[in-house]
Amino acid sequence: MAEFPNAEIPNAVATRIGLIGLGQIGSTIYREINAHPEWKIEIAFVHDADAARTSEVPPEQVLGRIEDFAQFDVDMVCELAHADISFQHGTKFLEKADYFMLSVTAIADAELERNLRQAAEQYGTRLWVPHGGVAIMDLLHECREIFDEVRLEMIKPPQNLDFSRSGIDPATITERTVLHDGPVREVCQRFPRNVNTLAAAAFAGKGLDETRAVLIADPDETQARVNMYAQGGGVEMKAMRAEDIEGVTGAATPVSVLNSIRHAAAAPPGLHLC
Repeated sequence: MAEFPNAEIPNAVATRIGLIGLGQIGSTIYREINAHPEWKIEIAFVHDADAARTSEVPPEQVLGRIEDFAQFDVDMVCELAHADISFQHGTKFLEKADYFMLSVTAIADAELERNLRQAAEQYGTRLWVPHGGVAIMDLLHECREIFDEVRLEMIKPPQNLDFSRSGIDPATITERTVLHDGPVREVCQRFPRNVNTLAAAAFAGKGLDETRAVLIADPDETQARVNMYAQGGGVEMKAMRAEDIEGVTGAATPVSVLNSIRHAAAAPPGLHLC
């Protein structure tokens, strides 16, 4: 298990947040924030579609219906569940609070991205896109105009991929298999629970249509791997990340998400990376 950060965040202000999703990531965020009151983050509510997951949460913190979130007067709503939450409730969240969207694959839908941006601008709130553990996010963003090519490769064991929207029977994956080789936008639509890292990197860089994604299922692999390559304008960048994985979530993800939530500080209205 990765060690969780405890460094002071400069200019931290008291923030009330709501958590949507209390699975592997959400339960970790809930535990760590409650264990560190010095971070000045208060959890106002928790919601999970599986009510059993909130059985040990104080009743006054349990949000039964997402539609009633505004009763808790939060500064930020954190989606830690599924891209569908953004489609169903994202613009409503932004009417009342900032919105932290972990399932970045949702913005592969151009209409939803446009609606979320417009809502943030209209209501003076912020839409946060976490960096998803992409260590070279700043370089991808700063050099996005000069890169001629950005290629992102993700390799995972098939049992750690969600094939439900792919049209592929995972039982047929008996050897290293390329599931997708094309624009990031398309792989986000086919594997929305698996490629949030690729979506965040593409969003920061050349965009979801101009960034090439290669998704590979490998039964002989025991970790989740992401290889990133970009070149152009006299710049060449290569990076690799390998991590243990449980379910569809890599070991580094909770640490990355927690850091992103803590750094979601003062910024102008709109959509931001964190």
